[in-house]
Amino acid sequence: MENFFKRKDPPPGAPAGGPNPKTACTSSTSPSSSSAPRWSTHHDALLARTEAACAPCAKIAAFDLDDTLQKTRSGQKGYMVTDVNDFVDWSADVAPTLRRLHATGYKIVIFSNQGGVKGAMTGKRADVVRRRIDAFARAAGVPLQAFCATQKGVDKDPRSYRKPGAGMWKLATSAAFNGGVEVNVAECFFVGDAAGRAGDFSASDKEFAAGAGVRFMTPEEAFNAPGCAPAGPGDGGGREDGEGAAEDANTKMESAVCAKEGGEGVIVIDDDDDEVDKKMASLRDDTP
Repeated sequence: MENFFKRKDPPPGAPAGGPNPKTACTSSTSPSSSSAPRWSTHHDALLARTEAACAPCAKIAAFDLDDTLQKTRSGQKGYMVTDVNDFVDWSADVAPTLRRLHATGYKIVIFSNQGGVKGAMTGKRADVVRRRIDAFARAAGVPLQAFCATQKGVDKDPRSYRKPGAGMWKLATSAAFNGGVEVNVAECFFVGDAAGRAGDFSASDKEFAAGAGVRFMTPEEAFNAPGCAPAGPGDGGGREDGEGAAEDANTKMESAVCAKEGGEGVIVIDDDDDEVDKKMASLRDDTP
């Protein structure tokens, strides 16, 4: 992993020469300068997170969440956990790796299936997902974006947000979330545990990377922690969103503005793509 993002020669298929103003990162904002995270919901099927320090960028370092970036202390499946303090880094190398990637010009992006949320975008399960990812970003010390698919099936997820569909990747690389900067897929990669290996619950992460046209790696390949074993049934492994799990009973909240640890997170709810683009652009330009 370290050799991958430190290499100087362009990978096969990458353009030669210096940075292209249409594809290079437009700024190098430090994590400490980031404002409160901004959460939005899309078509009752997706939770999305961004923050001011996530500058539009041509290089994306993308990661699954459960059993890739995090596991649980208790051994419970991630979709069952309500205490965000139960989540810990998958290995000691997770945070240092993310910081190195950020320092070398990558934008950090999480792509996760969180089917336990379903359509309850302001329900208890959604709140756990938001607080969990916000806490992870603070602890890692890097700005990041996150996209969490919450529905399954063609009727409820017609835009194929759920992995292995490429809908989340398409949204993450759109003008709404990448500011019109063209992504260089030859310099991007995705890390996930669902690789179709013996014992894996599926190959959805590997297929997601293939659909996005980016390099795929497993957590074992990406994080070089001595003695680090892959997540399994005893440490929170298995389906990341608990297919068939009971629907969250609390499906509504009074307000679309949720207080968060360390600041406020604004939830933008709109099913019109053009309006979402405008609102997200406004949020990116908003300063505290």
